[in-house]
Amino acid sequence: MLSSQTQQISTKQLRLAALSVHYLSTTFLDEVLDTPGLTRDSNLYQIENLDREEPGVIRRKGVDVVCPIDGKQGAAYVHCVGGEDTVGTAKIMLSYTWAYSIGDIIDTLVDFCDSSGRDPKRTYVWICCLSINQHRVWEQKQSKRSGMATASSQVDFFTEFGSRVVSIGHVLCMMVPWNNPIYLKRIWSVFELFQANKHKCETTIVMPPAEKAAFEQELFGENGNGIDSLYDALSHTKIEQAQASVEADRVAILEMVRKDPGYAALNHKVNDLLRNWVRDVISSLTKGVDITSVEDSIVLARKCNKAGEVLNQYGHHQAAMEEHQAALAMLEPLVGKQHQDIAISYHGIGRSLLETGEYWEAETIFHRALSIQESILGTGHFDCAKTRQDIGRVYKKQGKYGEALVELRNALAIHEELTGEATLERATVLGQIGYVLHDKGDYDGALVEYKKSLAICKEVGGQHHPECARCHHSLGDVYQSKGSFDSALSEYREALSIRQVIFGSEHDAVSSTLNSVAGALQNKGDFDEALKTYKNALLIREKALGEHHPDTAKLHHNIGAMLHKKGLHQEALKEYKRALAVKKEFYGGCHPEVANSINSIGVALQDQQDFTGALQEYRKALSIREKILGTSHPSTAGSYQNIGVVLYIKGNFDGALAEYRKALAIRESILGPSHPDTVSLYVNLGALGKQRGNLDEAMTYYEKALQASESISDPDTAKLYKNLGVLHKEKGDLDTALMKLRKALALFQNAYGEENPDTAMAHYLIASALEQRNDLQGAMIEFEHALLIRVRILGRNNPLTLDTRRQINDLRLRLPG
Repeated sequence: MLSSQTQQISTKQLRLAALSVHYLSTTFLDEVLDTPGLTRDSNLYQIENLDREEPGVIRRKGVDVVCPIDGKQGAAYVHCVGGEDTVGTAKIMLSYTWAYSIGDIIDTLVDFCDSSGRDPKRTYVWICCLSINQHRVWEQKQSKRSGMATASSQVDFFTEFGSRVVSIGHVLCMMVPWNNPIYLKRIWSVFELFQANKHKCETTIVMPPAEKAAFEQELFGENGNGIDSLYDALSHTKIEQAQASVEADRVAILEMVRKDPGYAALNHKVNDLLRNWVRDVISSLTKGVDITSVEDSIVLARKCNKAGEVLNQYGHHQAAMEEHQAALAMLEPLVGKQHQDIAISYHGIGRSLLETGEYWEAETIFHRALSIQESILGTGHFDCAKTRQDIGRVYKKQGKYGEALVELRNALAIHEELTGEATLERATVLGQIGYVLHDKGDYDGALVEYKKSLAICKEVGGQHHPECARCHHSLGDVYQSKGSFDSALSEYREALSIRQVIFGSEHDAVSSTLNSVAGALQNKGDFDEALKTYKNALLIREKALGEHHPDTAKLHHNIGAMLHKKGLHQEALKEYKRALAVKKEFYGGCHPEVANSINSIGVALQDQQDFTGALQEYRKALSIREKILGTSHPSTAGSYQNIGVVLYIKGNFDGALAEYRKALAIRESILGPSHPDTVSLYVNLGALGKQRGNLDEAMTYYEKALQASESISDPDTAKLYKNLGVLHKEKGDLDTALMKLRKALALFQNAYGEENPDTAMAHYLIASALEQRNDLQGAMIEFEHALLIRVRILGRNNPLTLDTRRQINDLRLRLPG
C-alpha cells in the first residue's frame, strides 16, 4: 500500500523527495547498525547488495509499499517515511560512490551542516540509493538491462536526471580518500559533475572530518610531506578513464561528455573545482580554532604561515597573503617584532606580492624579513640566503640587474659557506644568476652560469633529475636569444625527454618546454609545426592549470604572436584579447602581464594600419608600466619605443625623437649598448635621421647598431648592412655602398637562401649602385637575379616584379650594341 505521507506529496515533489541529514544520522544509521554484520565502516554495496535477491537495509524498507510513481509493489526508501524533520524537497544532491562507508557519508553531511550553519532537520539531501527505487534497479539488473535504463529511453532518462539536478541546484561532491579520491574514477560521479557543469549548478566539494584531519596532519604534521601527491593527482584527472559496473552506462555517459563539452573541457572544469577546493580546505584548517592560551595562538599562527607557504607554492597568492597577514597580526603582540616567526610571515607576504607583480612593496617587505633574520640568525644563515634570492628576483623584475646580481651572489656565497659547492641549492642560485645575465643581454655569461648549474645537478641528482631539465631549458632560452635555433631545440628536447619521463606527458613542466620548442620553431620560420606544438602545450596547460590561469593566458599570448608573424592579425588579436581577459581576472587591471597583453594588442593594431588604436593601447600599457615598474624600467622603455614608432609612421618626427630618446637613455643605462633591445633603438633612430634628411646622424646610429651586432650572422645584421649601403649610395660613396650591400646579400643568402624577398632586394640595390657607377653589364646581371627571384616568389604581376622588369628594359636601351 502507499505510505500515507507520500499521498500528500505532489508528483513533482516525489521525484525530488530527499531525507534530512538529521534522519540519516539518527534513524537510518541506527537501522544500519541494527543489521547483523553491518557497522559504520560498511559501504553501500554491503548495505544494499543488488547482486542478491534478498533485500538489504534500503530495499527492505519499501518491500510492502506501493511505489507512488509507477504504482507497483516496492518503493524507494524515501517514499516510505514521513514527517517534516525526516523528508522534504531536496535542497542538496550528494554526488558520491557506493564504495564509501556509511559512516563517512553521514559524518560528511553532518560536518557540512555544522560548517555552513544549516539546520540538519531542514537540510534535505537527495542520495540516489535512497531517492531512486532500488527495487526497480534490481529488476533491471536481473533482465541485464543498464542500471540507468528504465522503460523510457536513455535520452529520456538523461533529460529527467538533468532536470532533477537543475531543480535541486546544488551538488555536493564527496572526495574520499583526500589524496586519491575514488570519486573521480566512477562514471556516475562523472555524470553528476557533467550535469552540474552543463546546467551551471552550484558545486561544493566535501569530505569527512577524519579525512580533513588526515589532510591537516599531512600539511602541518612533523612527518607530513605537504600536498604534492594530491596536486599531482589533480593534474592528471582523466574523466574518459572512469569506470562503471555496467559497461553500457560508461559508454553512454562518455559519449554524451565527448559530444559536449568534450573530455578536455570537463577535465578542466573538474581540475579548477578541485584546485579551489584544496585552497578552501587549507584556509579552513586555520579558521574556527579554539584559542585558550598564548601557546594555542602561537601554534595557530604557525599553521597560518604554513598554510600561506603551501598556497603560495600552488599559485593561490591572495589567499596565501591573507594567511601570512593573519599570522603576523596574532604573533606581533605575543612575541614582538624581532622574532623568527615574524620574519616567516613577512617573507610569505613578500612572496605573494612578488608573484602578483607588486614589486616595490615586495622589496620593502623582503628587506624587513631579512633584517629580522640577520639580527636573530646571523648574516650567514640559510634563511637569509633564501630571502636574498627573493630580493634578487624582485630586482630582476624591476630591471635593476646590477642590484639583483649582488643579492644573488651574496646568497650563493652563503650556500657555499654552509654546504659546499655541489648542492642543488647552489645550482638553483647559479640558475637565477643566469636568468639575470640573460635578461641583461649577457648571453655568454648566462651560458657559463647555466652550465655550472647543470654540472652540479648532474653530479648531485644524476642526468635525469628535474633540475637538469630546468638547466637544459634555460640553455635553450639563451641559444634562442643568440639566434642559434637548432642548438636551442636540442636543449629543449633534452629537457622535454627528462620531464616526460619524470612527470608524465600531461604535466605543466612538459607544457612549458613545448611552449619553448614552439617558439624556436616559429623563429626558424616553421609556423605550421610551431602552431601544432603551441596547441599541444595549451591542451596540457589547460588541463594542468585550468583555462583561467595566467600561465595559460601566456600560451594564448604566444599563439597570438605567432599568428601575428604569419600576418593573421585578426586571429592574433583574438588570442591576445583572450589572454588579456584571463590576466585581468587573475591579476586585476594593473599588472605587468596585463600591460604586456595590451602592448601586443597595440602591435597587432599597428600592423593592421590602425595607428590611432595602436597608440591608445601603447599608452594604456605605458601607464601601467610607469605605475608598477617605474619610469626607468626596460619594459617602460619598450612602451616609449612603441609610441615613438607610431608617431614616426604618422609623420610626427619630433614626437618620435622624444620617445626614442627616453627609451634609449633607459636601455643604454640598464642594458648597455650591445643589448638587442638597445640595438633596435639605434635602428629606429637611424631610420628617423634618414627621414629628417640628416644622413650623417642616421649613419652614426646604424654603425652603432652594426658594431653591437656584427658578430651575429642573422637577418637583422643583414638589414643593418643594407641600410648603411643605401645611405652611402645616397651620399655618393658607391664603393662603400657596394661593400655594405654585398655583405647584406651574403647574410640574407645564408639565412634564407636565394629565393627570398630580402635576398631579391639586396640584388636590386646592388644593381642600382652599379648602374649609378655606370657598370651597366654588372647592373644587368644583378637586376636579372632580382627579377628571377621575384617572379618565382611574388608572381609576374607583383608591383616589385613589374618595377624590376622596367629597370631592365630601361637599362637595355642604354647598353651598347
